[in-house]
Amino acid sequence: MKQIIFLTAYPTTHTLKDGMVQRVKNIDDLFNHTPRVFLDVNIRRYLSKQVCEPTDNVKEYKLNALLHFFLIWKLIKAADIIFLHSIYGAVWTFIQLCFFKKKICLDFHGVVPEENLVINNKFYFYYFKFIEWISVRLATHVIYVSKAMAKNFMQKYPFITKNRMIYPNYTNIKQDRIPLKFNNTDTGNQTVFIYSGNLQNWQNIDELLKVIHHYQTVPNYHFIILTGQVEQFKKKILKHHIQLDRIEINSVNSDEIDQYYAKAHYGFILRSDHLLNRVANPTKMMEYLLFGITPIVKSVAIGDFNDYQYEYININEFNEYLPPKKSIINQNIALKILNEKEDLVEFVML
Repeated sequence: MKQIIFLTAYPTTHTLKDGMVQRVKNIDDLFNHTPRVFLDVNIRRYLSKQVCEPTDNVKEYKLNALLHFFLIWKLIKAADIIFLHSIYGAVWTFIQLCFFKKKICLDFHGVVPEENLVINNKFYFYYFKFIEWISVRLATHVIYVSKAMAKNFMQKYPFITKNRMIYPNYTNIKQDRIPLKFNNTDTGNQTVFIYSGNLQNWQNIDELLKVIHHYQTVPNYHFIILTGQVEQFKKKILKHHIQLDRIEINSVNSDEIDQYYAKAHYGFILRSDHLLNRVANPTKMMEYLLFGITPIVKSVAIGDFNDYQYEYININEFNEYLPPKKSIINQNIALKILNEKEDLVEFVML
C-alpha cells in the first residue's frame, strides 16, 4: 500500500472550532481505513520530538524544523504521496520537498498571501507569496475549494498542474442530524439569527454588532453567537451597547452546533467583495444552507454559491419584519452540492 503523509497537525476536539482544521478533519474522514502519517513542523515549538498514535491507522509526529531536520527528511523520503493542507504545510518543509520527486497533492484552502495583506502584514505577504510559488511548482496534483479559486490560481500561475479537482468544504455534521423536513413553527413566533465564527477582520464583526444593537429590542428577534472567542466577543458586545441578556453567546463543539443551526432562520456571513471571499468556500456557508438558513450577506459573491442562486438577504435590507422561516431552496442547493462530490481518495491515491 502506498504511504501517505499529511503535512499538518492531526485534528483534535479542541482545535476543531477552527475552519481550516474542519477541512483537515473532513478530508481525513475519507482516509479512515488508510494507514497515514501526520507531520506537524514548527520552528519555535517541539524542542523534543513528539510521536503519538491519536487513533487507528494514524501516527503523528510533532517536530522542530531545525532540530529534527533530518528526521523530517527521512519521513518525506519514505512517503509515496505527500498531502499539503494549504501552503502552510510547506512553510518549514519546502527544502526537503524540493529534493524528492514525489506525488504532491496541494489542497488550496484559501489565498494565504492576500489574507496577510488584508491585515497589513507585508512581510508575511511576501514570504507566503514565495512559499505559494514553490508549492505550486512542486505540486503534481491540485485541489481547489471552488471553481472561482481554480480560475484565480490558473490565471496567477499559468504553469500550474492540470491534474486538478474541485472539492468544496462540506461539513463534519453527520447527515442523520440534518433535518430534511422543516417545521417553521418549531421556534414559535421567534425569528432566530445566528453568527458562527470568530473575530477575524474579514468577518466584519463591527457591522454585525451594529445591526444587533439596532434591532436588539425587537420582541420576537433572538440573536445567537457561536464562537471560540467568547470573552473577546463579550467585550465588543458591551462596547456596542448591546445588553448581554438580549443575545446568546456560546462556545460549542462541532458535534453540538447542529442543535443551534436547526432552530436558526438567518445566518450572518458579512464578507466584503474581496478576492479572499470571491474564491472562498466557508464551511459555515455550506452548513447554513444545509439547515435551510438564509444567509445575511454584505456581498453575494462568496465562492461558487451565487452560481446556484441561493436565497439571501443583503445586510442593507435587514428590517424588523423578517419572518421565522426556513429556506427549502437553500437546503436543496446544499444537497445538490453534496451529490456532486467527487472521489478525492481516488484522486489522491491513484
